[in-house]
Amino acid sequence: MSLIESAEVLEHTTTPGLPYNIFLCCVGLGAGPHDFDKVSSVIEERFCDQNYLILKSKNHKHGKAHSGIDQLGIWFAEQVVSCLRCYDMQIRHVNNGQKHKVSILGHSIGGLVARYSLGLLFEENSTHEFVNVFNERYKQFIELRSFFSIVCPHLGTRRNVDGLFKFWWAAGSYVYLGAFGHTGTQLRLGDGRDHESNLLRIISEPGSCFMNALGQFKYRTLLAITHFDTNLSYVSGSIRAFNPYPEPKFGHPDFKLVGYSNFHTCYEKSFERHLRYESEQDVKVSVGEIIDYNNILQNKLTNRLVNDGGVISYGDDLQGTEFDLNPNVKKEPFMDSELQIMKDLQTLSWRRLDVQFIVNVGFQHSFIHLLPIGCTKNFKLGLKGLIRSGSRCVDLVVTTLQYDH
Repeated sequence: MSLIESAEVLEHTTTPGLPYNIFLCCVGLGAGPHDFDKVSSVIEERFCDQNYLILKSKNHKHGKAHSGIDQLGIWFAEQVVSCLRCYDMQIRHVNNGQKHKVSILGHSIGGLVARYSLGLLFEENSTHEFVNVFNERYKQFIELRSFFSIVCPHLGTRRNVDGLFKFWWAAGSYVYLGAFGHTGTQLRLGDGRDHESNLLRIISEPGSCFMNALGQFKYRTLLAITHFDTNLSYVSGSIRAFNPYPEPKFGHPDFKLVGYSNFHTCYEKSFERHLRYESEQDVKVSVGEIIDYNNILQNKLTNRLVNDGGVISYGDDLQGTEFDLNPNVKKEPFMDSELQIMKDLQTLSWRRLDVQFIVNVGFQHSFIHLLPIGCTKNFKLGLKGLIRSGSRCVDLVVTTLQYDH
């Protein structure tokens, strides 16, 4: 099998044909397939006794990064179909009748690119030849299993700001995104004639091919960082109108899962070791000691483990819509377009993993966006604590995928 240009395909199978577990990894801006090396290595380790295939997306670097989320999505969809063409799926299916479980991991803008790709692949009567090939030959043999959004800007990066420091930070972010041409414009929700016609609004519209495809996944998960991510706000990554978590203090680099919602009880045991910082592993911590929402949400959120018909939530037991739309809750200063995108995306059910990374100095904030996938390509000497934190987050992600499959 020939590898696709600028991409990487990793396969483990004991029988001929397409493996049963397929993981599609889509990278963010300025990134390449090697950014997912840590994630793929852990998947290989956990699925070593099963058939699996890992496909990493092409580079989103240099001129390609300017092309727009839609064009990047077309390229990724083509890449997926090209990979599938390397296997005789129909014979494999006839022999054993088992569908192939497909999960997508999208980091940063890669989550938006993946969402666009999905809409293309599941669109009927498409003008793209590769889409028609997918629908005719492969679609019926695939089961969409888990869509895993990892610090993805679902609500864009545009933000009303108050305060001089936040103003200059926002200005700097606009300059940075401006370097990515049309892609940056789409992330700032500046494309289209109005807020109804920008790309992020279009791919979030209920009933669209993009939302219909997203809705076919058995599991949809949002992993968001509560604070210190200089590339993305918590609300955009978690599709929420507010951040219920108090800002942590500087300290020794560490990682913790501070809240999760809408997971089945079978996941509870695997989450336990991540519910406290590594420095607190020998300390028994109650939920009330970990999160205190009372002052922020006026006693409307619970500080307890909630078990509702086999579905568990820790800390924040809400899907978001009730309090995101409550005028009494302190919220982010949303634009109209962001608010509409949030409402539309909340028509689907999401699981949430809310994580915190502790750093000991401010400049380490710039590394946090890459930590959830364990990417340390820009790390300097002396950041071993952050590397360890990233590894723990990758463990959380892949463990969740194991249960999903």
